[in-house]
Amino acid sequence: MTKPRTTYTREFKLAILAQINSGVSVAQVARENGEMRVRGVEARRHDTPDFIRKVQLDLLDILAHAEDAKGFQGRIPICLGRAREYGHKLTQGKVDPKDLVFTKSVSKDLPEYRTLNEQAACLYQLEREGINTSPGQKIRYLVTDSNSSDPARKVRPAWFMEEGMRYDTSYYLKVLSRSVESLLLPFGWTQERVMGELVA
Repeated sequence: MTKPRTTYTREFKLAILAQINSGVSVAQVARENGEMRVRGVEARRHDTPDFIRKVQLDLLDILAHAEDAKGFQGRIPICLGRAREYGHKLTQGKVDPKDLVFTKSVSKDLPEYRTLNEQAACLYQLEREGINTSPGQKIRYLVTDSNSSDPARKVRPAWFMEEGMRYDTSYYLKVLSRSVESLLLPFGWTQERVMGELVA
């Protein structure tokens, strides 16, 4: 999936509008040579799945057309409606699993993990296949069943993904709701409240 690029015609700082309401700075958006540059949100991070990055940039593009705080708040319902569309794509299995892959840096050797989180589950499977990893290296995986205690069911390393693989819809809906929260929290939209909109 090609990384999304968003452009707009005016300089705009989301952080300033957020501070007008609550004094909390969540994200910054600024124009540089016609291209939208963002900071302080998941879309900026290199480990964010392409699908989540696309969602955030899409919502930021909607918000970036506001002229002031009132206009910003007036665009929140539009953002939530768009986020709901993305949520429906998730629940209907219409998102390409390749666009949901996380890229993480290994923080420690496998024996040092005390709980079976997603990274440990991925490392376990890689080691079983004879692929050794060291702290600092990158691993990529799809979350298939976040609640499972079986490493092979919990995630699937990107190297072993098969066509038509199923992903953990509930898990990715939570990731989606957190990404929306990081944009709208100063205006009262918590993850729980956003989740209610996504599944409405």
